[in-house]
Amino acid sequence: MEENKQNNSIWVIKKNSIQHQTLYEQISDSLEQLIIQNGNDLVKLPTEYELAKQYGVSRTVIREALKLLKERGLVSMHVGDGSYTVRPGSAVISQTLERVIRFNRFSDNDITEVRKALEINAAGKAALLATSKEIEEIESVENLMEYNKNDIEKRVEYDCLFHGKIAYASGNKLLCALVDSLMDLIKEYIRIRLEQSPAGNELGIMWHRKLIQSIKAHDENHACLYMRQHIDDSLHQLDS
Repeated sequence: MEENKQNNSIWVIKKNSIQHQTLYEQISDSLEQLIIQNGNDLVKLPTEYELAKQYGVSRTVIREALKLLKERGLVSMHVGDGSYTVRPGSAVISQTLERVIRFNRFSDNDITEVRKALEINAAGKAALLATSKEIEEIESVENLMEYNKNDIEKRVEYDCLFHGKIAYASGNKLLCALVDSLMDLIKEYIRIRLEQSPAGNELGIMWHRKLIQSIKAHDENHACLYMRQHIDDSLHQLDS
């Protein structure tokens, strides 16, 4: 009972904070602030009826507001069981980035420079901080990638996962989320590179092995160097 009181206490709505224009967007913004302030996932929201009563709007407006929150990756909706807060993942970032990149038509060079800014740092931190378990996971993913090197779809999937594992081993959650979101975006880029230049397959495997060796040796300088060369080679393979 006490826990329910605590959960309900965060859903105190300030009616005067809502302007009667684009209501469902304003209500979704209001609920988003409450969700972020709460900071927990899997917390059940009040029912549509309760929210409609507190905001002084129709249930249709609330329904649209919840749909928008679902699109933002903050709410999951379950028929017959209501809506729950969820922790937004890297997919939300990648969807936003994809819209920005497609609209602005950023070049492969632009994307490569951002990759280097993030992934070189991630490789260096992983070399310093990776645990033995994390190194095993990185190596296991690389082995799967090599085993499936002739299956482009699986090869691309494991390639991206390899880079994500290195970012995770950096110990920086935000860096990990950003790298993961970039990997989602460049899957097609990697696929095209492999199709246009099959030699890039073995070259990528070589750099991955060197990265693993440097991380195992806790060699920050070489980890950064190999990641830089690996990303540069990926771009050159696409240009050739």
